[in-house]
Amino acid sequence: MLYLTIVVIMLLVGLFIYLILTQRRGQKGQDTLLIQQQVNDLREQTTESMSQLSTMILRTNEALGTRVDNATNALTQVQGQLQQRMDNLKQQSSTDFHQLTEQLSQRLQAQQEVLSKTHETLGGRLDHHANIVKDVHGKLEGLFQATQGVMELKRDIVSLQEVFRAPQYRGGVGEMLLEKLLKDALPSDLWASQHPFNDGTRVDAVIKLDGKLVPIDAKFPLDNFKKFINAKDDAERKGARRAFLSDVKGKIDDISKKYIRPDEGTYDYAFMYIPAEGVYGEILALDDSSGEALLNYAWTKKVFPVSPNTFWAHLQAIHFGLKALKIEERAEEVIENIQTLKKNFENFKKDFDTLGDHIRKASGKHDEARKDLDRFGDRLEKIESLGSDTAGDKDIGATHRAALTEPAVSTTPQPPTRPAPPATSL
Repeated sequence: MLYLTIVVIMLLVGLFIYLILTQRRGQKGQDTLLIQQQVNDLREQTTESMSQLSTMILRTNEALGTRVDNATNALTQVQGQLQQRMDNLKQQSSTDFHQLTEQLSQRLQAQQEVLSKTHETLGGRLDHHANIVKDVHGKLEGLFQATQGVMELKRDIVSLQEVFRAPQYRGGVGEMLLEKLLKDALPSDLWASQHPFNDGTRVDAVIKLDGKLVPIDAKFPLDNFKKFINAKDDAERKGARRAFLSDVKGKIDDISKKYIRPDEGTYDYAFMYIPAEGVYGEILALDDSSGEALLNYAWTKKVFPVSPNTFWAHLQAIHFGLKALKIEERAEEVIENIQTLKKNFENFKKDFDTLGDHIRKASGKHDEARKDLDRFGDRLEKIESLGSDTAGDKDIGATHRAALTEPAVSTTPQPPTRPAPPATSL
């Protein structure tokens, strides 16, 4: 606004100079008056404009002063707030720093204590570990000596394995394990070993169930299985697998033909006892070239392969089944005994009710007799009281009569007075 005012003033001054120059060039006379009048008008307008401009400048200055004062006050207020915040922040920082210093000091002290305890613990553990190492060293020496004994035992076991490589010895071990399992699971009257058939054939063991027999064979071929396990390449493994599959099928057929004899009292199925869980697992996974599982083939022949664990479960089921049969056999006897007890209980109930009636009647008679006895006692008391009163009256009258009849002085002895007769009952 100030710059605009200066520009207007400069324009007016320029116009004034222009008019003066024009006047000097010869415009005199009437033009001079006109110019003079115009100059006066221009001067008045300039004066008025200057007055308005001064007023505007004053107002502007006042507004600017007010704004400057407001800005100064706001700045002062902001400065005060900033100073207060700085003071608060400084105080808070000082407090936080003090607390942090204390916490760090406490933590450092705790860490020092932990390190001290850890040092002591490590020292104790190192001593303990040193003792352990010393003990281990001694035990290793003993273990070395024991290893020497194990090596000797290994040689003995190898010799024993050479003995058991013959099929008949392996069969004997399988029969021994089977017999031990049967002995642990069933009573002795429910199984038998080396059961003979009519043609002289013997089965390793039988289970006696409801008058029939379940044959069990414990001889199992393991030669080709060992070759299958110890094969060095796939070709050798496949050949040994086929041979082992053929051995197992042959054993299944042999058991089905030799030991399943319903005409001689056996059931139409038999167990093939496999004394090793690993062999049993391989048998479950075997199948022939057509894809038929070996287990399905065994089932079609009514032969059930079992391992020590699965056979134990079968024996437990058989044992519980036999217990259920015995309970069922005695169920009728138990029912008869219950019926007899029920009749006895009913008879006892009748006798007890009769006895109760007699007791109630006797109690009633006892109450009646008690009442009669009480009435009789009351009567006796009344009679006794009446007798006492009558005897007293008679004694008094006799005394008065004697006093009237006897002389004043008498030396003659008097006979004794007869006592009053006893009171009679009413």
